[in-house]
Amino acid sequence: MVSADGLISRVQPAVTALKKRSIKLNDPLFLYCAALGIWLMMLLGIRTLYAEYIPKYMVIGVRLLALIVLLVAELKAGLRFDVGTVVEIAVFGLMLISVICSTMNVMFDCLAFMFVARHFEFRPIAKFCLVFFSVALAFTVLSAALGVIDNYVMETSERTRQYLGFRYALYPPQVGFVITCLCVYLYGKTCRPAMYVALLLLNTVLFVLSDARLSFYLSVLLLALSVLVRTRVSRLLSFKLVALLAIGSFVVCAAFSVFFTLAYDHSVGWMKDLDASGLLGGRLRLGKDAIETYGISLLGQRVDLVGNGLTSTGEWVRIGQYNYIDCLYVQLLVRYGVLFSSIILALLTVVNYSAWHKCDFQLLMCQLVIALHCVVDDMSLWIYFNPFMILIGMCFYRAVEERSERRRQADSED
Repeated sequence: MVSADGLISRVQPAVTALKKRSIKLNDPLFLYCAALGIWLMMLLGIRTLYAEYIPKYMVIGVRLLALIVLLVAELKAGLRFDVGTVVEIAVFGLMLISVICSTMNVMFDCLAFMFVARHFEFRPIAKFCLVFFSVALAFTVLSAALGVIDNYVMETSERTRQYLGFRYALYPPQVGFVITCLCVYLYGKTCRPAMYVALLLLNTVLFVLSDARLSFYLSVLLLALSVLVRTRVSRLLSFKLVALLAIGSFVVCAAFSVFFTLAYDHSVGWMKDLDASGLLGGRLRLGKDAIETYGISLLGQRVDLVGNGLTSTGEWVRIGQYNYIDCLYVQLLVRYGVLFSSIILALLTVVNYSAWHKCDFQLLMCQLVIALHCVVDDMSLWIYFNPFMILIGMCFYRAVEERSERRRQADSED
């Protein structure tokens, strides 16, 4: 028979371990993830056909609630006006001017999440996002399959696309692409072949149902790069030219996109044929038309873009002529202006450099593929379709702080 002291000695380690694992409701990281979860649930929810049951005042209220919780997380983490914080406030303040000029107020929320994220590591946030996006995708697709919400099907002579409960056919493959990126980032160094097979199967199913080629092709490319990084590619990244191209992938893709958009001439046969191909689908012409119509400003401007998609009630309605700018880099210049575009590209380059400097080649490959994705699609600008944007606040803050520390050390040695 076990004595009371013996029973206590056996139970005590388990209790201690449970206390260590317990979640503290006032923990800054928990509050940050709670705010992010509330915000993602609403911003992604209104892009499904559940939007019919979500009034506009609720969207505003939930966004405010998320920002309040985010503010509490900032205060709990300890608001310090050190060099990194002050510089980040100044840079984000400049970006906020363009956000106000473009009237894209959701970008304010994104900047707030980037700013507060400087207190944390990205890995636990990425794990939270992986669970959230996986559950959100499964829940929405299952709701459509069971008839809780409609599964809109668009049929043309060229293709058949299922919306899978979302308001646009490209949304579910984009979420699948994000899940792939998060898995590669979190588990790419140690994962077993079963994970690659599962991710490939997920993206294949979404591709077959939605006929969204870009997300599928880039997901497959990322899985291939993830495997290569574990073998030989990491050696290639030690070469300066390859490293520079990987680190500057967003700048290179932006320069490539803007150059070809400005150079596009529909009277040139090969340009017209290239633009009419299945990959581009008229994006060069639309980008060139937008630049000629609105121009490129320093601080940004209001641009009313008309695209494809469903209303909250599941009806296909287009008000006005289609003029959507799918290329993110061109849209940044036209809608947000030169200042915002330059800053965001510089900050994304800082993220890539940080990944390369830390030999986190899985993250660098994710960023590279996202940069390619932005050439043809604009969804990766938003945290609710690309949580890797949160890294901007973390990496920029730490880069400024490290530079400041090196200066202090140099001054003390002198």
